[in-house]
Amino acid sequence: MGAVPVSDLSAGSRDVKVLNTISENVYKAFTEKRNVLLYPSGQIAGQGYEKIFNKKSAFLVCRDLPTDVQVIAVRITGLWGSMWSRAWVGDSPPFFPTFLRAIFMVFANLLFFLPRRKVTIEFIDVSKEARKYALASIKDFNSYLESIYNEKGEEPVLFLKHYFFAPMLKRNLPPSIKGSVADLLNANEQIYTEIPSDVLQKVTEIVKNKAGIGSKEIGANSNLNFDCSVDSLMLVDIIEDIEKQFTIKADISENNIKQ
Repeated sequence: MGAVPVSDLSAGSRDVKVLNTISENVYKAFTEKRNVLLYPSGQIAGQGYEKIFNKKSAFLVCRDLPTDVQVIAVRITGLWGSMWSRAWVGDSPPFFPTFLRAIFMVFANLLFFLPRRKVTIEFIDVSKEARKYALASIKDFNSYLESIYNEKGEEPVLFLKHYFFAPMLKRNLPPSIKGSVADLLNANEQIYTEIPSDVLQKVTEIVKNKAGIGSKEIGANSNLNFDCSVDSLMLVDIIEDIEKQFTIKADISENNIKQ
């Protein structure tokens, strides 16, 4: 179907050329006059609003856009709380079991009585603004996209009952939603053992050089996403440099560094 394969860096892949692969395939599609669909955040939202963090793919593509390419932002509301969202079980639902369950529910509701939710899909031409902010900085660009996606504010969760003959569904959000802002912030709320000063200094220097920030802004409890503006691709570079300094291998699964 013409999809561009992307390595899952959060699952431990070390494919540092992933952005080059994306860019090459996108520009190839442009020369062939094809449309390209990008998810700037790289995943479905983990809360009732969009957060792109420091992702680079859309930024790099828009920074070097051909003059005849149009940029359309697609804003979707109404799906937060559906069984296809992370609000249901706290993670991306498995496709085939969820798909089969959906087919069963269609027949169980006799097709015409299936409870429905209102879903709105809006298309906004942001060609001029996307080019403008992409030439500024990645922070300005991603902040602009977030302002477009979140223009109507945070979307309230809606858990719709699945069968017309069933009582109203009473359900709460999971205690933890993978990839959400709260989940990333909570990842830092743990007790750290005492880190030797020389080890902390070397790691701090590596993060500082890669992220382009001052040493005073980095501490043992610093959040790589929020405090250091580190995305998954930059994390691969940081870990490779750390492994050159130390003999212990690092595990980057789930964006965690474990000793």
